[in-house]
Amino acid sequence: MDLWEFADEQLGLLKEHNCNLVWTVNTNVEQLRRLCEIAASHDIVVVGCPDSVHWWRQHRTPEFALKVAQWAVDELGETEGLYGYVLRDEPRTYELPFLDAIREHLKRLDPTREVMTVTMRRDSYAAVHRTGLDPVCTDIYPFFSENDPNGPNTPSSSRAYYRTVTEGLARQCQHVGKTFWVMGQGGFTEVWGDWYYDEDMHVVAQPGAYLHWRCPTVGETRWQIWQGLTAGAKGVLFFVLFPIPNERTAESEPGPVLEHNFPRITETVHTGGVTGLLNINLTPSEQMTAMGECFADLEHLQPLLQGLSLSDFPAAFAAPPLHVRTHKDAQGNLYAIVVNDNTNAAVTGDIITLPGITGIHDLRADAELPLVPTDTYSLQKTTVTLQAGDGTVLELVTVPGTRPMACFIEDFSVLPGGLENARVLVHPEHWAGVWQYDLVQSDPPLPGTITCPIAQLTGDPNVHRPSGPIYVVYQGSAPPSGESVVLSFSTDGESFSWASVDELDKPIPIPTGATQMRITIKNGARLSAFYAIASEIPQ
Repeated sequence: MDLWEFADEQLGLLKEHNCNLVWTVNTNVEQLRRLCEIAASHDIVVVGCPDSVHWWRQHRTPEFALKVAQWAVDELGETEGLYGYVLRDEPRTYELPFLDAIREHLKRLDPTREVMTVTMRRDSYAAVHRTGLDPVCTDIYPFFSENDPNGPNTPSSSRAYYRTVTEGLARQCQHVGKTFWVMGQGGFTEVWGDWYYDEDMHVVAQPGAYLHWRCPTVGETRWQIWQGLTAGAKGVLFFVLFPIPNERTAESEPGPVLEHNFPRITETVHTGGVTGLLNINLTPSEQMTAMGECFADLEHLQPLLQGLSLSDFPAAFAAPPLHVRTHKDAQGNLYAIVVNDNTNAAVTGDIITLPGITGIHDLRADAELPLVPTDTYSLQKTTVTLQAGDGTVLELVTVPGTRPMACFIEDFSVLPGGLENARVLVHPEHWAGVWQYDLVQSDPPLPGTITCPIAQLTGDPNVHRPSGPIYVVYQGSAPPSGESVVLSFSTDGESFSWASVDELDKPIPIPTGATQMRITIKNGARLSAFYAIASEIPQ
């Protein structure tokens, strides 16, 4: 088949799977122009890397920054279907100043197109804070094989890694007014050493090989999309489309032994994974089908999702394995994006909301969900059922003037007052490469405390209180066992009565008459934020 007939066929297949953008960094300028032309006929746009970036990558001078940009615009500026310029694949932090200089020239010479790169997570914080690159795209391939020392190698640790990176970088992008994209792990398996495809087109690793990345399951493919959206990503891409060619069979002679110190398998392993979103015969893999189905469900929500930002405070809550984050639009209307962390089975669970929310509209299903009172704290709830790794977007309907509102926010990025035997620990979040501020004990075994006047949290309670409770929500991490975070209140500033123990991410009402609030931290717990949230009860 002719190369461009093949490209046309593959782009048609991508369109059938509801993709609207392709990303390439390994084509020359003539190929990139032709690819853009064919993609435009399928209503798909292309982002690609100009040859000049490769030619002059090591010439980091003002002259060459201008040459790179000028050449790219001269050769590609009139190309229909070109959405933007990609400035290298996974540049390191030390290369970013030169790429940013190229970006500045490209935005001056071709202002209607995006200029971007994809960064590894350890370089992404620099891309957010030291460059004008926008959107910021990071590639997060979280699923490492069992016992792989190079990354999270259990399903739960892989999800925790992906969540930490997406939520940390999305938050950082929002702080500086940038858009966050995530490039997730498509259907690929990576084996160092001998392997072959079985009759089902799945990877079989042979003795002596090292198992690096494992192929995500269908549920994990869906989960990457929905977790990205829950975190605040505005674009979700997958690496990689095409499978790895391999003519080996089970009877092939062993290949050369690779030099490395990573663990090698001693028996044949049928991984059950593919090496690309396409099978080796170029039919869609199960992962590609799941991706396309998710993208189809999201197509009508795209304008809304592009306009949402992370809410300053939570207004919806859920218990594991459901995970929810609150978002808002430009008018302050609230939304909850929910993802099912169980990537193997469907889950039915409650979504808890604060008072002042009068209804819930499931925007993915276009259905009104019943909202009923709970047994505690004037809270409300509805129930959702999500398939393995799946998610949805919920509109939290409010009456003007009764929308929940944050009246106090503390994330410890500015040293708060009222600390005793506690300090703020500033550290990079695990795996994510972004900074986290945690309140911890400074001298265990003495407990650390933070004490706040209620008036500081809510305003003067003698002047006005809302018609609904004022809730405290505290976030952080607790050790596996032992009492770790205690929320208590006082009416006289001396004796404190506990109101909550280890109820992270749950709304707890401030008692009437309380004048002081105290959060006590024990046993290695960490406090990352707390909020006071005022609520109204509609009449």
